[in-house]
Formats: sequence, C-alpha cells, structure tokens
Amino acid sequence: MRRHYSIAKLCLALSALLLAVSLTPFCFAQNPAPTPQIYQVTVTQVKPGMMDQYREFLKNETLAAFKKAEGKEFQTWLVQTLGEGGEVWTYRPIANLEALDEPNFLIKALGETGVKTWNAKRAQLVSHTRSFLISTVPALTVPPKGEAKICIGVRATITPGRVAEYMKWLKENALPAAAKTDAKGIYTNSVGLGGNPNEVQVAVLFDNFKDMGNFVAAYGKAMADLKLQTNAPVGVVAQTEFAVYRFAPELSLLPAPAKTASR
Repeated sequence: MRRHYSIAKLCLALSALLLAVSLTPFCFAQNPAPTPQIYQVTVTQVKPGMMDQYREFLKNETLAAFKKAEGKEFQTWLVQTLGEGGEVWTYRPIANLEALDEPNFLIKALGETGVKTWNAKRAQLVSHTRSFLISTVPALTVPPKGEAKICIGVRATITPGRVAEYMKWLKENALPAAAKTDAKGIYTNSVGLGGNPNEVQVAVLFDNFKDMGNFVAAYGKAMADLKLQTNAPVGVVAQTEFAVYRFAPELSLLPAPAKTASR
C-alpha cells in the first residue's frame, strides 16, 4: 500500500510537469509547432463489444473523408489497459476559431446527405461523444526522442487563480527532474472552449510499459537527488486523473516531416 501511494505521488508530480510541457495526445501532437497550435479534440465512448467495428468505421469512413477533404493531420489515441475502456481520442489542428465558421471536413467530403448516413452508422457504434479545443504549450515542451507508442495521459484540474503558481512549481521542480529520465517526450495542452478552462492535459511518451515503470523510479530518484519539491503547493491541484493511451498509426494521418534544405 505504501509503494502504491508513492507511485501515486510521483504521478501527481508528473501531471504538473506535463502541464508545462505540451501529446498531445492528452497524449498528443507528436510534431509540436514553435508557436501554440489549436487542436479540436473529440472523445468518443464506444459501445461494449463494438470496438473492432468502430475502428473499421473510423478508418474507412471518418479518416477516408478527412483525406478526401485534403486534411493534413489527424491523430487517434486509444485507452490501453489502464483507463476508461472503449475511449477513443482524436485530434486535428485548426488555424483559428474562424475556421469553425467553415463547413467541416465531413460535409466537404460527403455532402449533407452523406453526413446523415455517416451519423447513422456512428450512432450504432458509440454511446456518446464530446468535442473541445486545446492549445499546446510549446515553451514548456520536451521534444520527443523518436515516435512514441504509448503515453501516460494526465488530466489535472487546477484550482482557479493558481495556474501561475502551478507553472512556477513545474518550471523549478518537475521539469528538472523529468530531464534526468529516459521519457521520450512530454507534452502539455491547456483546455479551451468546450471544456474546463482550469484543466490541463499532459502526456509523457514511452515505447512500452517497462519504460513507463522505469520512468516512475527515475523521476522519484531525480526529485530526491536534486532536493526538489515533490508536490505542487497545497491546494494548487484540485483533482488529477491518469490513463494510458496507445497511438494508432493505422487510424491517423501525420504531416510529412519537413525537408532539410540542401546546401
């Protein structure tokens, strides 16, 4: 029980660290931009026993329509072992709020009649969905070391009026400790319209659960060795929720890597 509590404390500290480091991806956005990027996030709860069918629908109907509408980036992350079963998160960037005045990619690709058919098919597979905006925090990002396969997704609810205090703790304690670990990358996203403005979503990227376990131990050791403040000040974090997500490349579309200029 004591060991479980220690891990929970490390994860709480991690959530703060994550808040300052922009995954996507609650886990999410594997190619962060130098300036904040807005993403429209859709969280879908798939009906029990329908995940295989939903994955086919997402690939052959939704992603196909996105490509037809000439979309450039679409990321899909699914709960892996730990978290709300049947939960699927998708991310697609938008330039600004004005972009939401335009017809979405489904209407562009399928037309209004096609969208009605798409909605009818989806209704058979999911119990509910919700959509909101997030903004990346590139100034507090730890760029990934290669493409990660899974991540710890952290949803931290910060006490109103104490975000700056939380950020200061992250910068001075969590980030230095994380730099001493082998995590492949860390991202932080702040939640905007459609969600809780006091919520910060963070992702720490890994290749597998073994590496994730090694991170927890290394992060705790770094905190102790550097004599850092393990937890944010009392009362700063109102609530924290953790889950593990796996990136689904077959259900995603990532932008082509930028070409290096020839000399």
